[in-house]
Amino acid sequence: MPLPLLIWLFAPAYKQVRPALRLPMFGRLVEGLNQEASSGATVAHPHRLQRLLRVLLWGLLVAAVARPV
Repeated sequence: MPLPLLIWLFAPAYKQVRPALRLPMFGRLVEGLNQEASSGATVAHPHRLQRLLRVLLWGLLVAAVARPV
């Protein structure tokens, strides 16, 4: 049953690369907007409901495999 917890603690975060718009005047655009340029990868964070459903489904899976009477 601790497998999801171990994966959550020790597995690296999933990074997703999204397509980006390339601009020749990107530096000036960033300065004009008073923003910081960041890398193209973003880390997806699941919502609380998704985490709760994952834990619930894992528990139900374990219970189903255990074949409770």
